[in-house]
Amino acid sequence: MRRTAAIGAVALLALAGCQKKTNEQAAANAQAPAPAAGTAQGRAQTAAAPSEPLKLSRRPGLWEMKMTTEGMTQASRVCVDAATDAKLGITGVHKGPNPCSEQKMTKTASGYQIDTVCNLGDAGVLTNHAVMTGDPGSHYTVEMTTTTKGARAAQVNGTRKAVMEATWKGACPADMKPGDVEVGGVKFNAAAQP
Repeated sequence: MRRTAAIGAVALLALAGCQKKTNEQAAANAQAPAPAAGTAQGRAQTAAAPSEPLKLSRRPGLWEMKMTTEGMTQASRVCVDAATDAKLGITGVHKGPNPCSEQKMTKTASGYQIDTVCNLGDAGVLTNHAVMTGDPGSHYTVEMTTTTKGARAAQVNGTRKAVMEATWKGACPADMKPGDVEVGGVKFNAAAQP
C-alpha cells in the first residue's frame, strides 16, 4: 500500500509540475482582470500565448479526492482557496522544486493531455501520460499511465495505471483551513511545506 501511495504521489507531483509558472508569467497574470464568477471559476486559461503553459485552477472550498492504483483506493480531502490552489496545483500536492525536464499540457476536445518526464534520482526516471476530463470547478478525473525506469528499488520500476477523481463538496468545514489535507485520519497543511 505504501509503494502504491508513493507511486501515486510521484505521478501527481509530475502532473503538478506542469502547472508551474515563471515569475514573469505570474506577474503578468496578477495584472490581468479576474475571471467572472460562477462557471468561469475553475476553467482553464485558454487565451495563453503559445509559449505560456495552460494554468488550471480549482474552485475554492473543500475537494474530495480518490486515487485508485492497482485495485486499491485512497481517499483524501483538501481545503483550498485561490492562494493555496496556486501553490498546490490542481492535484493538491505541494509542488516544491520541479524535477521534471519535459512537461507538456495541451487542450483536447474532451479536456487536457499532460505528458511529463521527471528524474527523481534514486527513485528513477518517471514518464507520465495523463488525460484529464471534467470541470476543475466541480468534478474532474485524471487517468494516468506512469512508467518508472532506473529506480534503486527494483519493485518501483515498471508501468502502472492510476485514476484520480476529484469532487467539489462546498465550503471548507470549520476544522479545516486552506491548504489542509486529510488522508486516512491524518491532517497536515501541504501549503505550509517549504
